[in-house]
Amino acid sequence: MIAGTICAKGHRAPSAAGRFVAALARAMLVTALLAPQISRAQAPAAPQEARVDLYGDPLPAGALVRLGSIKPAEGGTERGHSLGIYDLAFSPDGRQLATRGGDLSVRVWEAASGKEIVKLKGGRPVEFTRDGQFLVVGDDKRVNIHSAQDWSLLRSIACKELILAKLAGEGKQLLVLDQGVPIVYDVATGDEVRKLDSLRVIKAYGFSPDGHLLAYARNLSDTLVQVNDVSKGELVRALTGSRDSPKAAAFSADGRLLACGGRDEIRIWELDTGIEVALLQGHEKAVGALAFSPDGRFLASGSWDKTIRLWEVLSGREVAVLDGHTNFVNAVAFSPDGRLLASGSTDRTALVWDVSQAILGKTPAAGPLADEKLKEFFADLTGVDARKAIVAVAALAGDPEHTLPYTRTHVAELFSPTQREKILQWIKDLDSPEFMVRERASEQLLGVRDTAKDLLLKELKTTGSAEVRFRIRRILARPQAATGLPAAEVRRIKRLIHVLELIGTAESKEVLEVLAKDAPSEEINRLAKRALEGRG
Repeated sequence: MIAGTICAKGHRAPSAAGRFVAALARAMLVTALLAPQISRAQAPAAPQEARVDLYGDPLPAGALVRLGSIKPAEGGTERGHSLGIYDLAFSPDGRQLATRGGDLSVRVWEAASGKEIVKLKGGRPVEFTRDGQFLVVGDDKRVNIHSAQDWSLLRSIACKELILAKLAGEGKQLLVLDQGVPIVYDVATGDEVRKLDSLRVIKAYGFSPDGHLLAYARNLSDTLVQVNDVSKGELVRALTGSRDSPKAAAFSADGRLLACGGRDEIRIWELDTGIEVALLQGHEKAVGALAFSPDGRFLASGSWDKTIRLWEVLSGREVAVLDGHTNFVNAVAFSPDGRLLASGSTDRTALVWDVSQAILGKTPAAGPLADEKLKEFFADLTGVDARKAIVAVAALAGDPEHTLPYTRTHVAELFSPTQREKILQWIKDLDSPEFMVRERASEQLLGVRDTAKDLLLKELKTTGSAEVRFRIRRILARPQAATGLPAAEVRRIKRLIHVLELIGTAESKEVLEVLAKDAPSEEINRLAKRALEGRG
């Protein structure tokens, strides 16, 4: 699992010591990701002593820490929440985890040890500000802002009936859904900034990470999921396909995807187009919690079947099942670096899991890859077998000496600076006064539709030509021609970006820069740029 911290502009370059630590962390991360399938000749690992929680009770396989206890309190001494856990939030540095329980308390814990730090009053969603200075805790009639240093109450914002509260504007503003009406407050002062009376919500699913979008339903049983731009009061999408009213929803970190969980399935929509891009099936009961990993590569789901499942978003395939709770799973949350996953349950406890271990297990890194094995792993990147592809990612990242030349050659063969220029010219030709020029441009674009999709969508939004809109919609609706870049190759390129990000050398940066600039797909450009930013 791989999520680099994006550095804001203006931060100083890391010191030599900082670069060494970052390189060491990357090496440890790749080692943790390597699966037994990579090297079967290794000697069997010595049996490890079973992990236990602070009260001496055994932890489930794969769990690092338990917050609270599976046993009732003794002698009047609390052992965490007395009722189920319904919300989770990591601090920005991942060292602390806040939980909200049905006992109307919010508790902050050490994520590494499970030791409780403080108990606060609160019965609604909880969230740390991005700078780690404040903890926002909701209650029925107010939103409380606490210091994240000494946990003192700094200010309260009165509400009539609090439904949701979400930090926005780089954490400087608080978006509150009060009696179905969105209201924006200044976090530092508690003052109201503006009220958005144009939107009234009955059933809210959640805000996008930037606070711009709200997913909601018109009534409690509505299967139609609506997405509004809360600042403009405009409907962005009306998403159909759910068999029943969703019980949980989550936006991806970039706000491009929305996942909704219902009876026993999860649907993922692309918000730019409104197209359903994945249907995830595997849970045996209702899905009550969803969370995308910070890098958007994985989706975690918690269910009333007492399990947590991890899915690769790209393939829509399940990659892990975590079984450790004794009752409904109501909340899931990734740590900011994506390496940890927390789950909260009606059993009154929260569990912290190691994501890479959950997906692949832990073994020492494999040695250099022979040419035959290199080609095999390279081919595995194209498949829909998510677990197999993740093993390939880890193996390739573990041998940059052989992986980088192979990747550089492959990328050079696929993309050149002229390819993007050709696509832009074909899009321009869609509005040619000559019919045959328009037809040829349509056929060429159909052949590269998967890689040109983002450029086509951009043109669809901005063009004033009815002819161009008609042709682009027709191209997007038709199956891609066999001569274009196959969807399997698009999967490989996206996973190769992950490989290059893990390697993190100057040579891997050069390949990422080619993908960020020359790949004729804004999505691939964006993923490559994000990987470059993640290197710090």
